[in-house]
Amino acid sequence: DISPQSPEYRLIAEEERIEYDGVYYVIKSINERRTTATVTAEIDLDGLKGKVFTEFKHETISFTQAMSMALDGTGWSVTGTGLVTAKRSFDLTDVIPLDIVNKCTDKTMYNVSFDIDNIHKILNVSVPTTLANNVFFTDELNLKELTFKGSSSNFATRLYAYGKDGLSIASINDGKAYIDNNSYSDKVIAAVWRDERYTKASSLLADAKIKLEEIAVPERSYVCEIIDLAKLNRVEYSDFVINVNSIITLIDRRRGKRLNHTVVEKKEYPNEPINNTVTLSTTPQKISKKLINTTIQ
Repeated sequence: DISPQSPEYRLIAEEERIEYDGVYYVIKSINERRTTATVTAEIDLDGLKGKVFTEFKHETISFTQAMSMALDGTGWSVTGTGLVTAKRSFDLTDVIPLDIVNKCTDKTMYNVSFDIDNIHKILNVSVPTTLANNVFFTDELNLKELTFKGSSSNFATRLYAYGKDGLSIASINDGKAYIDNNSYSDKVIAAVWRDERYTKASSLLADAKIKLEEIAVPERSYVCEIIDLAKLNRVEYSDFVINVNSIITLIDRRRGKRLNHTVVEKKEYPNEPINNTVTLSTTPQKISKKLINTTIQ
């Protein structure tokens, strides 16, 4: 938010660039009112939007190969591809490099996250086992308020999985074309997943387990109003740095639970870090959705 009378306001226009906290953003909307203008910007990924693949179809390629082809000619590079050993197939049409990068984050693809350094045009790869850290939220230290939302509209405990030409997992799964996950509920609630990319039962089974693990528990999100300790004192609380896509431990004393969830959104008040909020969820967001909405003083 900024006053329309501010000298800096004349510099603000759609598609202009803002640098904040070591990241470039592009202004996407301006809502000007009499005393205040609200400016919203999106992380600058324009360098991944400059070309079109009318077809991106490849059979069983490594993550390194996929990223190399997607980023070719963009000026961007990627680090940490060695963390991913899986091979997957693509069947995409009319996509830009950013679409391919986002596709790689799917749990049934390479299941990666990216820490974006768009100043140097680098995508730094993280996988779930490298995302966890020692940061925790508790009302005894840094958690001021907790808002909870839950939904089981897509909930299932049994998944029938089919690949190309009716391929099933029965041949390597004791004759059963389905798998079960009763980690949350003993109910039998069936769903069907079909994906023509799969030609091997072993790959289909491995990814079916990942997909079922995601839907066998309710979708949950927590909005945490916190005291951002690292922003207040980076030296004393260096272990409490909060990054998007990292895994945070939430100690919910009201429900008597200790939960590990992914940071999908941060709202920062640069001059008042005691008012920052963090959204945790079981469903990570795509990198194109990272926004900045801050107050200029």
